[in-house]
Amino acid sequence: MRLVRLVVLAGGLALIGVPVAGAFTVPPVSVVNGAEGEVHLLWTEPVPANNVGQDCEVVLTRNNNESTREGTDLILESGSTSIVAENVEHDTAPQTFVGHLTLGTTVTVSVRLGPEGEYSGGADVVETNCPVTPAQPPVQVETATQAAPPPVLTSPNFTG
Repeated sequence: MRLVRLVVLAGGLALIGVPVAGAFTVPPVSVVNGAEGEVHLLWTEPVPANNVGQDCEVVLTRNNNESTREGTDLILESGSTSIVAENVEHDTAPQTFVGHLTLGTTVTVSVRLGPEGEYSGGADVVETNCPVTPAQPPVQVETATQAAPPPVLTSPNFTG
């Protein structure tokens, strides 16, 4: 079912002319337990080398099962940037969050636990609108070549 949603989302983006740079699914976890405010890593996804350093729009569609909780946040991070999808377990309907990340070598998805200290959802993540950065031509340094000055003829001085 999650794969179908991901395919539908990717297909929908392709139909409106938005290039899909990367996509991955964070599978649902049985339960993450801890104290309120704790952050737990759920997933790490490598970024293709040609996308590292690019500012990309990222779409996160969270999927929640029948359990609902208040105050649980999903955090997407890449490089030194992050997106927070707030209160992702407050109901069971799919919900979409959109933001921008400047991509590093990985994208991580973590959960920050709410007051109940539990999480049991999943998410689909699609990176879109990653601009294609053309290869930069090598920088050519021009050095000025100057002809040597003509020799100056002088008479030797004999001192001796």
